[in-house]
Amino acid sequence: MRRCTLPDMTLPRAHLVDAEMPAFYHVYTRCVRRAWLCGMDPATGRSYEHRRAWIEQRILFLAKYFSIEIFAYAVMSNHYHIVLHVDPAEPRGWTDLEVAQRWISLTNKAAHSPDDLVSGRQVLALAADPDRVSIFRKRLGSLSWFMRMLNHPIALRANREDDCIGHFWESRFKSAALVDEEAVLACMAYVDLNPVRAKIASHFKDSTHTSMKRRIEVGTEDSDPLVPVSARAHTDAKAVPRLAISFGEYRQLLTSTGLTPIAPPHAECSWRERVLSMGRPQRAHGSREELVAWFAHLGQARFRAVALPKLSAPN
Repeated sequence: MRRCTLPDMTLPRAHLVDAEMPAFYHVYTRCVRRAWLCGMDPATGRSYEHRRAWIEQRILFLAKYFSIEIFAYAVMSNHYHIVLHVDPAEPRGWTDLEVAQRWISLTNKAAHSPDDLVSGRQVLALAADPDRVSIFRKRLGSLSWFMRMLNHPIALRANREDDCIGHFWESRFKSAALVDEEAVLACMAYVDLNPVRAKIASHFKDSTHTSMKRRIEVGTEDSDPLVPVSARAHTDAKAVPRLAISFGEYRQLLTSTGLTPIAPPHAECSWRERVLSMGRPQRAHGSREELVAWFAHLGQARFRAVALPKLSAPN
């Protein structure tokens, strides 16, 4: 099996993300200057631990309104990772009123109150404007707009707290397509085990502000299928993307990956390498067959690949 490996260069988003087709992606963003998103800044001795909650809450809030489901996330000291599924076509099935309600809820604090008459009038006014509804419908299915509405408010809030101006994020967000389920699971493991790998937690059970910690806290049963951590109450359960693995099996997968203290000595070396490969800057991850199909779909006939050991099914 081979992997696509390309230099981390600035490319048009159209070369990285299909704006029309549902797909999984790994997205991540890093802070600029000496800024710390959270934790203790060793340069100043100041704690920014509270900022971890800012971004975790913002991720889950946005997922309620965008056609995006969150499968994994980890908020680290000066960066964060998200594994998500975006369906650009889903908003096309929403009514104009639903599009208006979602957009107003995202952009107007008053809209969070169902009894607010002003926000109700705003929703009706927006729903009556088909040109604007068309614009917002497209945005609600856009990965770029999701990341914009995640990063921009966090940057403004952090700059206010630091009493400074300028860029808070290092650059635009990075993204890599996950073109098969093995790649999705490997990337989820990479993200959920990030605090363990960074030695800020001894076990994924102790990793705060991660998707795995949230799954444990909400009391997910081992027999439950692995579904998004952000599953929206108003979404048809049959339409929610899910993986062919139970929560208990995923928990065991994290344990046997070899990045935790209790990992058995016989853990698959090739699987650990696959998980760690998710940290490389690449346009996409997956089997060579799926990568060829993905890049052909994006109109890219050439890409470089690096051979990795053939994997047996992780267990």
